[in-house]
Amino acid sequence: MSNGITSEIDLFSQGLSEMTFRSDILKAQTDLDESYKRRINLLAQSADDSIFDHSGVIYSSIILTTLVNYTKSHLRIVCENFGGHIKNDHNYLKAIERFIKRGGQLQIILTNLRKEPPHFFRLIDSYNTQDNVDVKVFKNNHRIVEAPGKDIIHFTVGDSSKYRIEKDIYNYKGTASFNDPESAKLLIDVFKIAFDDSNITEDFTIDMAHGIEN
Repeated sequence: MSNGITSEIDLFSQGLSEMTFRSDILKAQTDLDESYKRRINLLAQSADDSIFDHSGVIYSSIILTTLVNYTKSHLRIVCENFGGHIKNDHNYLKAIERFIKRGGQLQIILTNLRKEPPHFFRLIDSYNTQDNVDVKVFKNNHRIVEAPGKDIIHFTVGDSSKYRIEKDIYNYKGTASFNDPESAKLLIDVFKIAFDDSNITEDFTIDMAHGIEN
């Protein structure tokens, strides 16, 4: 009997130890994320011209949220359908909403539509009648690629100098800068060509009751 009790206590202690270990890992990760967030904010605040690579949902979300927060007048986005983890991140959604409310011009090109409208579309739908929100979708399987034969890319450009370009859309691997006007201009030029050409993109509407219509 005593051996059974001892065994149970040992198992309990082991379980408690493992829980504490996992808690320590989560805390360490949270501290790391907060540290990364501070560094990214400092880069944006100082308009640092560094160009840096990154990967993963958390770091990508931090960069995009910061980019939106520091964009003053014009935000251009090319993405799949806003159904991913980043575009439904609470901090990112709030940053987009603040940008729209302060009168920023938001233009979006989608590469693929989904029937179930994600949280982002619910946000956009509430502002879709405003002149500063304009969403289009690629026609006839048009896509933007880095070079012929390369994979599809997504990108976000803030004003004329800030951007994040995602070259591996499945693993959230990207490159970003808060002060690289030359690269930002190249992305803006590509965006304008697609956005303004009715043979490449078309307007679409959101029917929140039945999904997306275009």
